[in-house]
Amino acid sequence: MAQDPHKLSLRSRLVAKRQAGMSVAAIAEDEAKAADLNPIENCWAMMVNSWAQGQERTHQALVQHCMHDWERLRRRQGDIYNTVASLPSRMQEVINNEGRWTHY
Repeated sequence: MAQDPHKLSLRSRLVAKRQAGMSVAAIAEDEAKAADLNPIENCWAMMVNSWAQGQERTHQALVQHCMHDWERLRRRQGDIYNTVASLPSRMQEVINNEGRWTHY
């Protein structure tokens, strides 16, 4: 009897999908809602982490920061590539942590 996938824990879903033969890339795409497994969320985190302490917090400052940082990320494709390339190890860490947050 198949269980409702919405009732399974994240770990159970990941393990079941892997055992069913899904590739890590397919699982990552399917489970992209988890911040640990979503490269776009990691790009946003890079942008947020580069916002200097004490920097002005206005709408205009946010727009300028995002535009500047987006260009910085575009020029540093290696950062984005490394994030995507790390997905298999991130996936394994999520499985090892039984679906709980990881150190990423």
